[in-house]
Amino acid sequence: MMTGRRIGITGIDNQCPRISRVTATCLLAFLALAPQHVSSFAPSGFHPRQLPRLASRIAHAENKLSLQPADRCRRPSQHPLYESTSCLYSSTSDESLQRSLLETRLEIERKSKQTQSLFQHLKTIVSASLVGARFAISTSWWCFPFTLTVYPLFHFLASGKPATSPSFWSMPILSSLIHSPSAGVVIGGFLLSNISYFLSGLYLLDVIPRLDVRWEAPSKRKLTVKTEPGPGFRDNPLLGIMVILCGVCSVFYHTFQTIGPQYHAVAETFFYIDHGFAISTILYFLSLFGVPSRKTMAIGSAGLLMLATGGLRGAEAYAWIHSLWHFFSAGASVSWAHDGLKRSGEDESSS
Repeated sequence: MMTGRRIGITGIDNQCPRISRVTATCLLAFLALAPQHVSSFAPSGFHPRQLPRLASRIAHAENKLSLQPADRCRRPSQHPLYESTSCLYSSTSDESLQRSLLETRLEIERKSKQTQSLFQHLKTIVSASLVGARFAISTSWWCFPFTLTVYPLFHFLASGKPATSPSFWSMPILSSLIHSPSAGVVIGGFLLSNISYFLSGLYLLDVIPRLDVRWEAPSKRKLTVKTEPGPGFRDNPLLGIMVILCGVCSVFYHTFQTIGPQYHAVAETFFYIDHGFAISTILYFLSLFGVPSRKTMAIGSAGLLMLATGGLRGAEAYAWIHSLWHFFSAGASVSWAHDGLKRSGEDESSS
């Protein structure tokens, strides 16, 4: 209803931007179909002949509405309803945005805590590994030569060929001993010399008692034998076990070394195993008892001389000379253990 308010042509033209496309179209149709009723509510001075002009202005306003709807709607002062609706929509959008930002922030904080926890665990693992490695190196450095025992396996996996001894310390070839007239005596004596390692190992395990042999009286020339408990190495059984394992490796190594050329590759494998156990045992004694005494050094040096010169005079000479190395090295292990026992006793008495 437009009662109580007069709107001129200019006023309609000014108000047309507020009129929607549908309203302007309906008004244009009404004026076109019922021009005779226009004068009843139209302002003074309005004539139906002015209808085309009015229709033209309404069409012009309609074009403005269709061309620039966004610019007109962006003026909240002219559109109170739009302003309230826009504020409501903006409020809802802000709440959704804030909720999304909060969820994103919480997710980032959670990921950050997980990352920090992961780095903390990694730092702890690395630190513990370094401490463990430092402790292992400081206390178990003597066992590094054991890596020689697995070298043949890795060499075979990498190259597909059995490992061979190095040129500067090559394995002596003793396969001709099997065809020697005295093969049984030479090979048998050679292998039996390893019994010295088993006896020394059992002694260090306190299995073999200590014998004290003395003359009861010089005038009577009577020999008395006293059996005493073991020397006291039972508290560290690894001493005897290592020496016995050296004997086991030596038996296998020299057996395959002497029974024929078809076992040469197996002998080369036990060459590394035997040296790995022997070197690790020497270093283990060194870590426990320190530098050996002069007596032990003399026994060990004689054995090393036999080891170095054994392969210079043929297979049979090597078998006999290397057997002496077995006896000297086993005796040196017992002497070295007594050096350590003597030093520990002196330390206890001094304290």
